[in-house]
Amino acid sequence: MFPTRILRLDFLDWVVEKTFLRMIKIQLVMTIFIGLLIFIFAGFHGAMSVFAGGAAVVIGSYLGARIASRKLHQDAGAILINVLKAEAIKIITIFLVLLLTFKFYIELVPLYLILGLAGAALISGAAIFKIKENKLIDASQAD
Repeated sequence: MFPTRILRLDFLDWVVEKTFLRMIKIQLVMTIFIGLLIFIFAGFHGAMSVFAGGAAVVIGSYLGARIASRKLHQDAGAILINVLKAEAIKIITIFLVLLLTFKFYIELVPLYLILGLAGAALISGAAIFKIKENKLIDASQAD
């Protein structure tokens, strides 16, 4: 019984890791799509602003996902603290990337930066629901 439990936890870790990677992939695709659309209508600097906003969320999500998917099989309190650390890392990373973008990108178009930021953030939530609908997460809960 004990080895089955270990194998199941390893499978859950793999599912969580794969879920986060799929979420980030969907964020990247949508950020590129929105950036190309803005490039057609607003030009190079508008598109680069979208990419900068989207990149902030994607980088923050990736780092947060790496923290959240660490193998800490402890009580609920330790898991909650791990998730809160991951969210703090994500927010700090997004803040720092945006700070660097505002500091060094002179031709920044703030409206399109916000569009890229909001688009990538909304897609991250939508991606989790889409992945859940595809039964990737639910498959791990079957006994």
